[in-house]
Amino acid sequence: MIILGPFAIVHIRMLHYRRTQKIFILWLLFLFLSIPLAADVQVYFNVSNNKVHKMSCHWGQVCTRNCIVIPRTEAYRRGGVACKVCGGVSL
Repeated sequence: MIILGPFAIVHIRMLHYRRTQKIFILWLLFLFLSIPLAADVQVYFNVSNNKVHKMSCHWGQVCTRNCIVIPRTEAYRRGGVACKVCGGVSL
C-alpha cells in the first residue's frame, strides 16, 4: 500500500487544472478562428457627413445619394463617425 502525502494530492489537482486550462485555451482559439475578421464587415459610409451605418440600419438603407458600401476599417480610416441610431460598427 502506497501512502500519498498532501503534496501528491496538490500535484494531481495541478495536473487536472493544467488539462482544464489547455482545453479552455483550445476552445478560445477555436472560437476566435470561427468568427469572421472584423475587416470583412461591410458598412454604409456617407461620404458627405462621414457617418458609418450597419448594413441593417434604416438610415443607411435609405441613403442612396452619398452612401457607399465599403469595409468597416476603410470607413473609419476615412474619418467615419458611428451613427447615433445604430451605433455603426465600432472598432
